[in-house]
Amino acid sequence: MSKNVLSLADLREALKLQRSSYDTETAYNYMVDELENVLAYVFGFKGELADVGHEHGEYKTMLRNVIMTVSYKVYLDKYFAQFTDLKEK
Repeated sequence: MSKNVLSLADLREALKLQRSSYDTETAYNYMVDELENVLAYVFGFKGELADVGHEHGEYKTMLRNVIMTVSYKVYLDKYFAQFTDLKEK
């Protein structure tokens, strides 16, 4: 999902950071929990972001920001698709 908002070089660095910090299963589970958290916030289903995970380091902040960027892109894509549909009718 990040390839739509990160360059391949930055994505490669992010994956290196993930591999040096967490095993794949832990990183994946955190990413899924954070994605659900952020999407619910961005689409207005909840008023504030929950605190996901146990650590509060630079990796977590970077991942949350990537997920926020992806989520806002999904929101805007959905908004403009609906706007275009209404305009065509």
